[in-house]
Amino acid sequence: MEPMEPEGIMLSKASQTEEDNYHMISPTRRRRRRRRRRRRRRRRRRKRRRRRRRRRRRRRRRRRKKEKKKKEEGEEGGEEGEEGEGGGGGGGREEEEEEEEEEEEEEEEEEEEERRRKKKKEEEEEEEEEEEEEEEEERRRRKKKEEKEEKEEKKKKEEEEEEEEEERRRRRRRRRRRRRRRRKKKKKKEKKDKKKKKKKKKKKKKKKEGRRRRRRRRRRRRRRRTRTRTRTRRRRRRRRRMLLKRQWTGNKSRRAFLGQCEETFRCPE
Repeated sequence: MEPMEPEGIMLSKASQTEEDNYHMISPTRRRRRRRRRRRRRRRRRRKRRRRRRRRRRRRRRRRRKKEKKKKEEGEEGGEEGEEGEGGGGGGGREEEEEEEEEEEEEEEEEEEEERRRKKKKEEEEEEEEEEEEEEEEERRRRKKKEEKEEKEEKKKKEEEEEEEEEERRRRRRRRRRRRRRRRKKKKKKEKKDKKKKKKKKKKKKKKKEGRRRRRRRRRRRRRRRTRTRTRTRRRRRRRRRMLLKRQWTGNKSRRAFLGQCEETFRCPE
C-alpha cells in the first residue's frame, strides 16, 4: 500500500495552530485582526490600481510620442528635402523628448509624494482607530466590573435582608410560644382552682362529741383500714396461686427436669 497524498492545499504549522486557537482569542482581538486584514487588502488593491494606471499612462505617452514623431517626420519629409535641415529637425525632436521625459519624472515624483501623504494619512487613521478600540475595550471592561460589583452588593444586601427577616420570624415564633405557654398555664390554673372550689364544701358545724361517739368513730376507722389490708392480701394470694398453677400445667419440661413437684412448687391441686 502506497502512502496517501494529502488532498488540497496543506496549511503551514503556524496557520494550523492559529485555526485551532481561533476560538481562544478574545472578540476584540478578532475584530482588530479582521480590520487589519481588510486594510491590507484595500492597500494592495489601491497599489495594483495605481500601477495599472501608471502603466497605462506610460503606454499612452509612448504611443502619443511615436504618433507625434511619425507625424513630424512625414511633415518634414514632405516640406524639406535637404539633409541639413532634416538633421536640425532631429535635434529639435531630441530636445522635445528630453522635456517630455522631465515632465514625466516630475509627474511621477508628484504621484510618489501624493502616495506618501496618503499612506501617512492612512497610518494615522489606523492608529486612531486602534486607540479608539482600546478605549472602547477599556470602557467595556470598566462597565463590566462596575456591573459585577453592583450585582455582588445587591446580593449581599438581599442576604442581609433575608437574615433580618429570618431573625424577625424567630422572634415572633418565640413570642407566640411564650404567649401560648402562659395561656395554657393560666387555663390549667383556672381549671384547678375551679375544681378545688367545687370540691370545697361548706363545713358543717361540729357537734360536741361524747366518749361513745369518739369510740365509734375510731372503730370505724380501724375496720376500714383492716378491710383494705385484708382485701389486698387476698388479691396477692390469688394472683400467686394462679401463676403457680400456670407454671405447673404449662411448663412440663421444667417439671420433668425438676422431678417432684412437692419439693419445687406448692401444687395448687
